[in-house]
Amino acid sequence: MTVQRSTMTKQVYEIIKSKIINGEYSEGQNLTEQGIAKELAVSATPVREAFKNLTSEGFIETIPYKGVCVKVYTKKDVREAYFVRSKLEGLAVQLLMEKLTDNKIANLKVVTQKAIESSEENIIDKYHPIYEAIYLMAESQVIINNILTVNSIINVERLAKLDTQINREKYHEVSLKLVDFIINRNTKKAIKCAEENVLFLMETVLKNID
Repeated sequence: MTVQRSTMTKQVYEIIKSKIINGEYSEGQNLTEQGIAKELAVSATPVREAFKNLTSEGFIETIPYKGVCVKVYTKKDVREAYFVRSKLEGLAVQLLMEKLTDNKIANLKVVTQKAIESSEENIIDKYHPIYEAIYLMAESQVIINNILTVNSIINVERLAKLDTQINREKYHEVSLKLVDFIINRNTKKAIKCAEENVLFLMETVLKNID
């Protein structure tokens, strides 16, 4: 993958962060400036600067005698991250409800129907467009950024494995219930449903973490 010269450090930072969040760089994996620089076809300088930012945000850490590694989080960390994520999703729904329009409702209906009709086998990925649409329509970059940061602890790789363990019927049901509450402008139930959906995922994930 080649990175353009403009805004080099930011681009390198975003690429590394994305790879951590989606599990391409696994927990505990050693990352080197030279290795990343070669992979992205850049010099070591933007990688070094990206490492500083990612360290301050908790994505990576420096371990004596080992170097820079993707940070490993405990079961307690993951539980707390899910609680934070539940509140962020509840807040996203609250903000959406405050500025909900007929156009946004129509858009959500279209996204939901496409999700239902999708041939995607991974149940999490199948309904992700619904939640993504909610974040975007809430019109808060702060919430989106914070959800991405919390995801580095939750780790999307865990969600990928979660697909084989989750109660698929229930996830289908709760996802559509959230949409129904939003469409019918039931703010309290929509917020509560959004938060409970995240905690539902948490319980399944925690069963599989030592």
